[in-house]
Order: sequence, then C-alpha cells, then structure tokens
Amino acid sequence: MTGLPEDLAVLTSGGLDSAVLVADLREQGSVVQPIYVRFGLAWEPVEEACLRRFLDALPFDSGVRQLVVLEEPVAELYGTHWSVSCVDVPDAASPDSAVYLAGRNLLLLAKASVSTPMRCIMLTNRLQSGALLSRLKAICWPCLNPPPASRMGRLVLS
Repeated sequence: MTGLPEDLAVLTSGGLDSAVLVADLREQGSVVQPIYVRFGLAWEPVEEACLRRFLDALPFDSGVRQLVVLEEPVAELYGTHWSVSCVDVPDAASPDSAVYLAGRNLLLLAKASVSTPMRCIMLTNRLQSGALLSRLKAICWPCLNPPPASRMGRLVLS
C-alpha cells in the first residue's frame, strides 16, 4: 500500500473483507478510522454488532480509532424493496441482480467523503468470482486536485 496517507478512513461493514482491510492497513502502520453508514436496511443491526465485536477485539493501542457511525436513511428511496421491507427476500439461488442495491456505492462514498476530514477513503468490493479475497480501491483527493469524474464513475459502478 505504498504511497497511501498515514491516516485512512475505511468504509466498514462488519464483513470479512472490510475487517481484513482494517487489520491489514493497521499492520502496515496506518492509523485507521472505521466508518459505518446506516441506511436502515434489514440486516444492519446484526452487521453493526459484528463490526463492533471485531473492533472491540483489537488490541487497545492498535491504531484503529473509535467507530464513526453515519446515518443515511434510504427508506424513501428504496420504498418497499426487500432490503427495507423484508418482503420477498432473495434466497441463495437468486441471481446477483436480485440483491443489487441501486446507488448504494454512490451513497456510501458521498456520505463518507463529506463527513470525514481525511483525504483518503478505502473500500473493498468482492471479486465477481465470489471468492473471499477482495480488491482494494482507494479514493484520495487533495483539496486542490479532486479525482476526475470518469475515475469516480468507474469506482461507483464497479
């Protein structure tokens, strides 16, 4: 992760990908600010509890800051979508398109980038193969040099 700032904000979910990212960045010497964005989705209470349990298990002087929780309710946007209503929830045999949440990456990035003074936000996306490995994406924007819109667009759509 050469060339990354010492202080990093990490969008965390409580899942394996973001937990490994937090621990790995800290192991490499970064001070990590975990950020969790609450959308009001059905699974979030359990997800956030798992994240807090993981963060609490890290050594006290681990260089991982206290979790920041941001609110970004989506009920008005998603309406009766299964992720909010718990009605007609897709099962394991459902195609990926059935679990897609339109605009979620954009909302995550927008909320975190406006809410944190840090200039770099890290996030993970699972590989399409479904493996537990993740690819790392970093969005670093110095105040006078924001990323080109096309780069941001590729990130949001991936």
